[in-house]
Amino acid sequence: MISNDHAGERTDRDLPAARIFLQPIAAPSVLGYFALSSGLIIFGTWLAGAWGSAASYAAFGEFILLFSGIGQLAAALWSYRARDAVAASIHGAWGAFWLGFGIYWLVAVIGGITLPAPGTVNQPVGQWFIYMAVITWTTAIAAVSRGPGLGLTHAVLGAAAVIAAPALITGSPGW
Repeated sequence: MISNDHAGERTDRDLPAARIFLQPIAAPSVLGYFALSSGLIIFGTWLAGAWGSAASYAAFGEFILLFSGIGQLAAALWSYRARDAVAASIHGAWGAFWLGFGIYWLVAVIGGITLPAPGTVNQPVGQWFIYMAVITWTTAIAAVSRGPGLGLTHAVLGAAAVIAAPALITGSPGW
């Protein structure tokens, strides 16, 4: 006869086997930094006054919106999945910035707003850069623990955001 002394108790044989599922993933920051740098180059050439027609706003606005914005947000989500908080933070923040900036330019193309000329006062975008500078400097401090090169990269970007903010707020092309 089988003893019923342990009736209702679960044993190890009753539990499902533990499984670990590893998914290989490339470093998401490869996409993120390419998307970021392309947006910064386009923005920098615009801010320097190299271009500024409606046709160029349409072409560059779409690129910034899709590649720099969505590309970086995708990198942020993959970084989050890979448990890389620094990359998720920097790519998420700048990806959202580029989405907003791309929409800003596209709204100008359809006639919803008039963009100030480069080198003139543009306080809203200057304010955006204040926030981006704070976020970027925060990630620069966090990135130092991963390596001085990454920390320096974020610090240079943070410094550029610090310079862009007053340049846009005051309309000073000298910045």
